[in-house]
Amino acid sequence: MPSLSEHSSDQILLDGERNPTNFHMVTQVSLVTETGLLSADTRTWSNANWVGFIGGVQVYILDGNDHVVALTQVQDFAVNGRRVPGSPSLREDRWTEQFDPDRLQTARKLLIIQCWDPHNSLIPFLQALASDSSMIGCIWDEVANEICKVYPGFSFCATSTDDSAP
Repeated sequence: MPSLSEHSSDQILLDGERNPTNFHMVTQVSLVTETGLLSADTRTWSNANWVGFIGGVQVYILDGNDHVVALTQVQDFAVNGRRVPGSPSLREDRWTEQFDPDRLQTARKLLIIQCWDPHNSLIPFLQALASDSSMIGCIWDEVANEICKVYPGFSFCATSTDDSAP
C-alpha cells in the first residue's frame, strides 16, 4: 500500500515572541493513502520544574505542488512541570484520523505543526481551519500566512519589520 510518513524530531516549542521554552513535542505520522488511515504517535513533555503546558499538533496533507489535500483535527495534550506531585510531565499518545481515500490520490507529503498555546487562541483557530472546507486546495504558503497572523511563533513564520509604519 502506498504510504507517506513524517517525523517532527524534538521540537522545542517557541512562545508567541519566538523565544524558546522548556516545552517539547515530537510526532511521528504515517498515512496509508489507499485506506485513508493516518496514525500518529506524539510525545509531549515539560523540562520546567513547576510549569506545564498544553501543546497542540496538527498534520497537513499536501500534494506535489504544496496544495492542501486534507488536514487533521488538532490533537492537544497537557503536561505539568517535572516537580508537580502526582501529575505527569511527560506523556506519549497514539492517535488516528480517517480520511476518504479518494481525496488522497494526489497526496505527496505530510507537514506537522506543533505548538504551545499560552493564550488559548491558537488551538481554537487551528480547529476552525480543520473545519473550514475552503482550506482544501489552498497553497500551504497561504495557510501558513493565516496561521502566522494569529501566532507568529512558528519556525515557518517569516520575521520582518515594517519600516513604513508611522
